[in-house]
Amino acid sequence: MNIGIRIDNNEDGYIDGPALELALRLSGAVGPDHAPIGADSYGLSISIDDEGARELLRLISKEG
Repeated sequence: MNIGIRIDNNEDGYIDGPALELALRLSGAVGPDHAPIGADSYGLSISIDDEGARELLRLISKEG
């Protein structure tokens, strides 16, 4: 299972600061090996693998 997240460029053609920060924090929280960030001319994509998804659920459960 992979979870795909897409962050598209805004109307000016770039990624807004909060969206970029979200991508970086998400990848950093579960580990870049489990949630690598890809980029193309349309924006960013994050693909979270099984282990990354479990780690993300663990982190979210702690916060709640």
